[in-house]
Order: sequence, then C-alpha cells, then structure tokens
Amino acid sequence: MMTMSTLGIKKVNRDPRTCLWGRHFLAVLVVLLLADGLLAAEEEQIDQHIANLSHHSFAMRTRAEQSLLRIGLPAQPGLIDALDHDDAETRRSARRILEHILTVSLYEQIRQFTNLGPEAVTPPLPGWTFYQEQIGRDKQSQESFINAILAEPVLLESLTQDSNYSTQVLRSRTQTLYNALIRNPGQNPGGSRGPGASTVTSSGSVMALLIVAANNDTALDEQTAQKIFQLMNYSGLTQNLMPDGATPHRRLVGHFIRRSAGTSLAYQMLWLSMQYNLNEGLVPAEMIIREKAPQPYVLQNAMLAIAKLGDQGHIPILEPYLSNDQPVNNQRGNGFQPLVRDVALATTIHLHGKNPKDFGFTHLRPNKQTLFQAGSMGFTNAQEREATFERWNAWKATQQQNKTESRGPTPSAPADK
Repeated sequence: MMTMSTLGIKKVNRDPRTCLWGRHFLAVLVVLLLADGLLAAEEEQIDQHIANLSHHSFAMRTRAEQSLLRIGLPAQPGLIDALDHDDAETRRSARRILEHILTVSLYEQIRQFTNLGPEAVTPPLPGWTFYQEQIGRDKQSQESFINAILAEPVLLESLTQDSNYSTQVLRSRTQTLYNALIRNPGQNPGGSRGPGASTVTSSGSVMALLIVAANNDTALDEQTAQKIFQLMNYSGLTQNLMPDGATPHRRLVGHFIRRSAGTSLAYQMLWLSMQYNLNEGLVPAEMIIREKAPQPYVLQNAMLAIAKLGDQGHIPILEPYLSNDQPVNNQRGNGFQPLVRDVALATTIHLHGKNPKDFGFTHLRPNKQTLFQAGSMGFTNAQEREATFERWNAWKATQQQNKTESRGPTPSAPADK
C-alpha cells in the first residue's frame, strides 16, 4: 500500500481543521494517486479495445471502435502503434479511428489558428514548426498549410513522431493516393469504389506529401519520389508553380527538387525547374555536370538549366566541356551534328550576357522553356565550329586586355637602398 512516507513525504503536526494548506495538500495528493490508478486502468482498457478491433464478432469490433472514439486523444498513442499491427483489419480500423479523433481535435485547433493566429495554438499544429521555418508564415503560407493539414491530418501528425514512422506513413499514403488518382481512377483513398471519379482532386493532399518529404529526417526513396512527382501533375498542383503563382507551392516543390536531386528523378527535375523557373533546379543540374560520365543528352539539358537559371558564377563548371567532342545525339541531317562542346560554348556565351548568334551559332533557335532549342546549338561543319570558337576566344582576350588596361600599370617595386 502506498503511503505518504513511501512517497518520501514527512508528516507534519498540523491540524487540518485549522490549516488550509494541509487540506489542499492532502486533496492534491489524493487526486494524483487516483489519477495514476485511473491512467493505468484506462491504458488497459485502450489496449483491450484495440485488441478487439480484430475480434471475430462484428458487434465486439463495433463496440471497441465506439469506445475508442469516446476516449479520444488519450487513445492516440495506442492507435498509432496499431498502425503497424499484423492484422490488416486492425490497421484499417486504427487509421480510421485515429483520423476521426485527430480531426475533431484538429478543427478546434484550426479555428484557433485561423481566428487568433498560430501563436494561439499550443502545442503547434503538427508540421507547423517545420513549415514556417522552411516555407514561411505569411497569410498565403498559412492558408496553404491549413489546406494541407485538413486534407492529411494523420500524415502531418507523423512529423511529431520519430523519423521511421514518418517515413512509413509517407510511403504508405503516397501509394494510397497514387492508386486513387493514377493507377485506379475512381477509387477513393479509403479503398472503396464510388460511382464517380476520384474524390482526391485538390492539391492539399499532395501539399502534405511535399511537406513531409521536405523534412530531411524523413527518408525519401526513389519509388515514393517518383509517385509524388506524378501526383504533383495529376492533382493540378503544378498550376500554382508559375512565377506569379502561389509562393508556398513553389518553395515546397523547390525543397522536393533539392531532395530528389540525387535520384533517377534528377532529369525530370531539370525540365520542371526550367518550365517554372525554379532556381532549385541548379542543384540537380550541377550534380549531373559534375558526374564523371553523364549521358550527352542529359548533360545538354543540365547545361541549359545552368544557362537559364544560373549566372556567371556557374561558368567554371562548364569550362571542362569546351573541348568535349561527344555528339549529343540530335543529328538534324546535312552534316549538322551538335557536340557537347558546342552546347557548353553556347551556354557559356549566354552566361556572359552575350548572344551566341553574334559569334556564329546561326542555327540557334530560342525556346521558352529551355532557353535554347535542344539540338540547335551546333554547326554544319568543322570550319564553322572552329571559326565560332576563335571569335569567342578573341572576344575573351579583348575583355581581359581591357580589364588589365583599366587597372593601370603595375607599381614597380622600390629600389634597394
């Protein structure tokens, strides 16, 4: 039996009838002791209810679900553990119950967040701390975040758990949304087939995927990254990526581009970055250019991304390719064969603020997405190529000479006395 002495509390000779402090202390102690017992009993009840989610009796399963819904937030840790349960029925029920419990609590937090501001919500909404640091906290950012958490409360809740759990939830939810939108259109995310098209049409769910994927503590495998990329297109989220579009969307996609730069998505990220002028595309572009032996056609697009999104600071990484005679596999006939060195020169000239046509790229065609049309940065014969390189080298020499002259003569060293 637990007594005050076993708790390390010494008895004090005071008459409770005349000592208000004594009565309050005893009352608080009784409440704490009872609370410990109640919490232990409640945990046992929660565990039993979760175990009954896989009971062979439908009535028992229903009663267990209703009981867990009444308990509410205190059942959250047990339900989260149940998402890894060996029994599929338990996993499905746990997710459904958890979503309901979190949604009820979430709507109250969102009401406070919207009416009183983020500071009014304690603790912060799941994912908000990371989001505001990486994406922003302006009104537009707050609205985008609310759309994401309304669409995927459990997914964003995973950011408050350990990284292994958030990784698992990201992978699982991405697969579910991928099935609903792309693999099996018309099947909703819960798995039941409805009479019409999929109900997953907003970008809120994909925004939530991107928020979790942007967290470096969450592992992002290539298959999951590929599916998220496809969902970005199918959900309509990319419509918000125009330079005058929603900034939170652009920042989130920018994080995704950086995180997937070292995967097989790098090439697709180049196109996405050039299409929407996302400077984060410089990350996969630089990685490709610095590879030991990149494919020439991939290298061409990496150089175009550097030319469109970069500046003169990127010129040095192009210089090693000015002597590379590999064809870029865009032969147009009549002897016209662009080489890697041609692409490197055209993009280098552009980064210097000059027009490659002025130096001899007479076949060059502009392109709104990629700056220059792939396959147009070349020459009909070797004489045209060498003449263009000579003009460029002469221009550089002139620029260097002008720079030297503008500095004035170098002061001579003082003579020895």
